[in-house]
Amino acid sequence: MIKHDDLMQDWPSDPENEELARLAGQLADSPGLPGDAMSRVEARLEKAMARHEQPRAWRRVAFGLSMAAAILIAIASFAYYRATDTDRPRTRLIQANAPSTPIDDRVSIAIQEPVPSTPSGRGVVRLDEYRSLYMD
Repeated sequence: MIKHDDLMQDWPSDPENEELARLAGQLADSPGLPGDAMSRVEARLEKAMARHEQPRAWRRVAFGLSMAAAILIAIASFAYYRATDTDRPRTRLIQANAPSTPIDDRVSIAIQEPVPSTPSGRGVVRLDEYRSLYMD
């Protein structure tokens, strides 16, 4: 534990702040705690810090266990799917005893003649109006 004999040692210097100077003076004039009181404070502080560190240790252990479980699940699923894949009969793309005559599949489609539309006299786009856009 760090012990400071002089409370003014790391005090920020701000000469314009009267309240800060007054607090520094009060702290400098205050009596120190006796040794047995300081040891009790130190023991409580160490106990509180140890209690604060405990959840971090459990978090590390829990993280390690979760990572191990994830790896085991990945290995088990790979082994399971690999085993079921080899148990299934494989389908052949080309069969040895395929028929030698080609198969002819044709479908007849009836196509209707298009009905001519009646011209209205005007085009869809009025080209004469916008001739300056595409002509030089």
